Amino acid sequence: MNSVVIESVDKIFRPANFFWFGAARAETHALKEVSLNAAAGEVLALLGPNGSGKSTTLKLVSTMLLPDRGRVFVGGADTQLQSQAVRRQVGFALASERSFFPRFTARENLDFFAALEDLPRRERPHRVESVLRDVGLQDAGSVWALLVLLSSDRRFCCSMNLPAASSPRPPAICGG
Repeated sequence: MNSVVIESVDKIFRPANFFWFGAARAETHALKEVSLNAAAGEVLALLGPNGSGKSTTLKLVSTMLLPDRGRVFVGGADTQLQSQAVRRQVGFALASERSFFPRFTARENLDFFAALEDLPRRERPHRVESVLRDVGLQDAGSVWALLVLLSSDRRFCCSMNLPAASSPRPPAICGG
C-alpha cells in the first residue's frame, strides 16, 4: 500500500496586493501536474534547483498548504478532507526553521513537544527514547540540543516532529 500519493497536483501562488496598491505581479506556478507514489518504508528524495517545488510538495503532504488542483493522500487520508488524520501521521521539519530550545537537552526538547501534542505523560519517555533510537541519536539524549544539531546534521531537526505522531512509525518528512 502506498503511504503517500500525489495525484495531478497544481499549486499556484498569487501575489497579494493590499488595498489595491502595488504593481500587478504574475502568478507563480510552483507545481504543475505533479504525481508520485511512495510506499510505506520507502525513502524518497526530492531533488531540484531552488524554486522547483520541493518544499511546496512537502508542505502539501503535511497539510501546511492545500493544492489548487489534484489530490494528496497520506496513509489513505485525503489532506483536504481529513487533515487531522493526516497530521497525526506526518512529522515535518524544515531545516531552515529552528523548532527546538537550544539549552534544553535533546530528550527534554522531544518530551516538551510531545507534551504540546497531548501525548500522554506515561507514553512520552518510551516514545522519546524510540525516536532518539530511530534517528541514531540515543547516545545524545542528555546533550544540549544546539550541540546535537551542530554535530548530527538534520537528524535532530527531523526527530522533533516524531514523538507525538499517533502511528508507531510515521512518515518523517524533512525539508531544507
